[in-house]
Amino acid sequence: MTELSDLTNLEEGLRDLSKEQLLALCLQTNGSTRRRESLRASASKMKKAESMLDAEISESMIRAKETKTIDVAFVVDSTTSMRGRIEGAKEKITEIQRRICKTVGVGATVRMAVVAYRDYKSSHPLEVQEFTEDVEKVLRFLQTLRVEFGHDSCEDVIGGLQRAVQLQWEAKTRIMYLMSDSPPHGRRFYDAATQPFVSKRFSKRNLDDHPDDPKQWEPTDNVMSHTVQLRIHFVGLQYRGTCKKMFETFSNLRTSQKGLQEDGLQTLVLGPSNDTDDFVKCVLKSTSASLKSSLTHGATAMKQHLSSDDTLNLDETVEIHWKMCQEWPLVQVLATSVDVQWGSKTKTNTTVHRFHIREKPFASGRMRYAFPAVSEDGQRFVIKVHKSKQNQTADAALADAETQAFARQFAVAFSRQVPEYSIQFLEVWKLSFQRWPVARYATLEQFVPGRYEKYTSNAGYKSDSQGSVLAEAFSHFTWQYSGGRVMVTDLQGFCQSILTDPQIHCKKKGSFSRGNLGIDGMDQFFHSHQCNALCQQLGLKPSPMQLGADLDSDPASVVSSAPGTPASSAGARGPSPSNQLACDLCSAILSVGPSQFEMMSTRGAVYCNTCLEKVTASESVIDCQLCKRPIKYSMHVVQTKGSAPPATCKGCEMAEESEWFLVPQ
Repeated sequence: MTELSDLTNLEEGLRDLSKEQLLALCLQTNGSTRRRESLRASASKMKKAESMLDAEISESMIRAKETKTIDVAFVVDSTTSMRGRIEGAKEKITEIQRRICKTVGVGATVRMAVVAYRDYKSSHPLEVQEFTEDVEKVLRFLQTLRVEFGHDSCEDVIGGLQRAVQLQWEAKTRIMYLMSDSPPHGRRFYDAATQPFVSKRFSKRNLDDHPDDPKQWEPTDNVMSHTVQLRIHFVGLQYRGTCKKMFETFSNLRTSQKGLQEDGLQTLVLGPSNDTDDFVKCVLKSTSASLKSSLTHGATAMKQHLSSDDTLNLDETVEIHWKMCQEWPLVQVLATSVDVQWGSKTKTNTTVHRFHIREKPFASGRMRYAFPAVSEDGQRFVIKVHKSKQNQTADAALADAETQAFARQFAVAFSRQVPEYSIQFLEVWKLSFQRWPVARYATLEQFVPGRYEKYTSNAGYKSDSQGSVLAEAFSHFTWQYSGGRVMVTDLQGFCQSILTDPQIHCKKKGSFSRGNLGIDGMDQFFHSHQCNALCQQLGLKPSPMQLGADLDSDPASVVSSAPGTPASSAGARGPSPSNQLACDLCSAILSVGPSQFEMMSTRGAVYCNTCLEKVTASESVIDCQLCKRPIKYSMHVVQTKGSAPPATCKGCEMAEESEWFLVPQ
């Protein structure tokens, strides 16, 4: 942000001048008062953006404290065979609590509970430590816990689980660990293969004194059902093969419950060794998985439940024969271009065009169909139509075009900061049809050949591809650049750097497209976002909603301490530099290098050599209507995009706005 930093320094320098000095300076500028005001306005807005970001971080801290709460209950077999493992838990419980807090990051609240179970003939069948934030209290409970000899190989596991679901579960993320080396009573939990194994280890003990125990049926079904109803993640620490069928039974019962998938509940079975460090590793690994699953499945994700009467159902033909486009119906349309001015304003211009449009789409996503189209001068395009007839409106088509236009502006700002990671969004137009049988309204964008990839969603999803690393850094950048008010998400496209179909989260609900999930959407992004080297290079601040975030240290804190991903991973290193972009006018794929990066930095777009010659040859200059400063523009660009020549310079557009760049009122 060098330019914006210079503007801030300018404002501070002007503030130190006397009134007489300011007057003299204004006279020396040959009447460029308006330009001076625009520079002061940009510096002021930079400071305002930083202030807004700090305010948003403070608000996020409140939400983080409400969201980053974890209840962890250990249900422990406290018979003689578990003595060594219980001793290991005593040694590591404080470390586990500390490392869970570090994994969760700023705002974390971790409560722990212990349910110790034994067998029916025990003098103390159950001992319980209720949930507490005081890890020393848990440690004292474990230190006083005594193991007892079991009279047979099975234990009252179900009794321990029944008591565990009666604990006061309150946190956002709830995890139950079952530490066991013996199955419950009842033939349901073991088979013939178990008997020789148990007899070999315990030659003087029976496998099960209660093979017909009634707890093995309805009580077991009920307790597993309760774990799902209470939104509890279940983790089994299986220390012996005798427990295999027990954990399979528990897993199957949980899987059959409604709500398991909807709430993102984990059912994990891990096989730690007798080493205490391995025990800690298993606990932390499963805690990270459960925590991330709880947070990311809390999204108010955009889901549509449409009847067949309300939805287009079309056959698709993937292969496109472009040479046969003259045989496709020729359709006249009104194409509306959208230009974003600094602030929340957009400028539209409508022109008449004709396209050859194939009757069958070549692809579809969850929300839209994509049709191939060719203009009369031979350029290839894609027309996108909402599947939902309710969304085939003029407002919806304009909102989609405006969303991508705003995203384009953010991409230009991002690319100027890190030219080697330049990205771009394709130009999009709103289309209005008089006589097209498919729809009345749609959007139009350039056709780009290549493999289409989904990098991120608007609700926290990210792919495993290298492209998602760059996409995440860009989304994080838009949040900081807008003062925490806006975030561009749901990124997909080609070659990791040519993007389309974004959604924009904004604090003002109702702005942009239907995928705007507001603050909830931004929080969902940060729940799954792990800062990478590019985030660090850009100096992006972590959000309190990020796992592992430490606001008192530099952004590297959420690189090294983020759960489940080692610091040496591709994500932590950063994305690969951009190597391809599309010509902003003809969509030809370009191999990029220093000259293209320079073009993106100076022009905010890249052109192939042919288009660049036309752009340069048609450049004209007009005066800004407000400050009279000359504005250079290309008539070829204006004609190709169907837009209008600029009326005011960017500086004056900024001076006219009362809010920071790209923040809807």
